[in-house]
Amino acid sequence: MGAPTPATARFEGLPAWARTLSEKYYSRTIAMFVLFGNVRDLVPLKRDGTAEFLPLSKFLHQGLFGQRDIVLTYDRGGGLTFAHPDMQGDFRRALAGYDSFYGTNYSAGLPRNPDGVLNLLDNYLRLRIADGKKIALIIDYAETIAPAGDVSSMSAEDRNSLVILKRWASNPAFLRADVTLCLIAENQIELNQGIVQHPGVASIGVPLPDENERVDFIREQLKSTALPEGSDVTDLILAKLGAGLKRVQLQSLISHAVQNRQPLTQKFLTQRKKDLIEAESGGLLEFVQSRFDLSMVAGNEAAKKKLQNAAAAIRAGKTDVLPMGYVICGPVGTGKSFLTNCFAGEVGIPAVTLKNFRSMWQ
Repeated sequence: MGAPTPATARFEGLPAWARTLSEKYYSRTIAMFVLFGNVRDLVPLKRDGTAEFLPLSKFLHQGLFGQRDIVLTYDRGGGLTFAHPDMQGDFRRALAGYDSFYGTNYSAGLPRNPDGVLNLLDNYLRLRIADGKKIALIIDYAETIAPAGDVSSMSAEDRNSLVILKRWASNPAFLRADVTLCLIAENQIELNQGIVQHPGVASIGVPLPDENERVDFIREQLKSTALPEGSDVTDLILAKLGAGLKRVQLQSLISHAVQNRQPLTQKFLTQRKKDLIEAESGGLLEFVQSRFDLSMVAGNEAAKKKLQNAAAAIRAGKTDVLPMGYVICGPVGTGKSFLTNCFAGEVGIPAVTLKNFRSMWQ
């Protein structure tokens, strides 16, 4: 295989979702992106054969937008921050010019309302686009600036912010110039659908790490410090049992064991993973360790046979032959929850129940 072409070389070392963003950006058809999903995790940045794991905002600064002339981040609580002090100095000079022209005093303090800040940024972006600057603007916790809901029920400042963001998404000057706008929201549903469904916006999900990615991360963590004596998990076992966890959660598990000199065992890991996922769900999920299997179910032979075959496939790792899920419905008291628990026991995994959903119907 030959050397990578310039078109592909720029994507080397990037996660799949970041490559997708880059490809869409270089197509010159999209300037605004919504990043959602696993956005509060560490992201691998691979350079010169080594991997560095960074928070998403830092990854965007260094990995995707490291060659930009101006990279700035805004969120409602933290205000404006810049990737480099020189960029902040340039913004302050532009703000002083704005104050001089309009008779304002924003150099002494930016507006507290987001739409006021976005208006200033609108002027600044246009000014620097005219200068030919390459710009990246990252808006974190975007759901607090353009929240989901009907426009008629939104506050005036939220409506103004929504209008500005929509205007940016369809601005042809932004597409022609080297400008990228990234909105970050953990849950896409919490962001206003007028943005999510805008034809000038691309939504890109940041997934949880898969097993291979977990192995890479765990091995990197264990390079400097081994797990305490008495630990009965290897890097491969930890990666497999850590399915569904973020890198920061895996890092916390390893750090807890090392700092407290507490062996990391499969029993402790299983319990801790249960606690982490239940906490992450906001109390909606509950893990139940089943004491039963499908042999305990009377009747329903066709359903039992189907679930027994599915359990055998899961135990054998043949998940490609399985459906996406099963819908078990029926009146209260017909054994739906018991059947589910027995299926989990047949597979050998904890059953996961939706606590609020179950209590609502029972």
